[in-house]
Amino acid sequence: MWKAEVIADSTGKWCGNQLRFKTREEAEAYVRDLAWRWTSVIDTRVREETRHEELRAELREMRRALRISKPRQQPSCYPKRRARHDPARVV
Repeated sequence: MWKAEVIADSTGKWCGNQLRFKTREEAEAYVRDLAWRWTSVIDTRVREETRHEELRAELREMRRALRISKPRQQPSCYPKRRARHDPARVV
């Protein structure tokens, strides 16, 4: 999988989006079109995605397909809830 990235500001940081392409040529065509439409693009590049990034993208797609969100964790600042009829609870 290939991804297109651009530098579009003075920070020099490479930025991309979630689009992935099967071939280098598809990614290059996309980034050329993007640079033509955006007036602030300083530089462009196309790079091959690492396996780790590919797996994360696949997981994201599976979650999206199954409509599963990331499990939410209760912040540690909130007290843990007790059962309503807790015998250990003194009123």
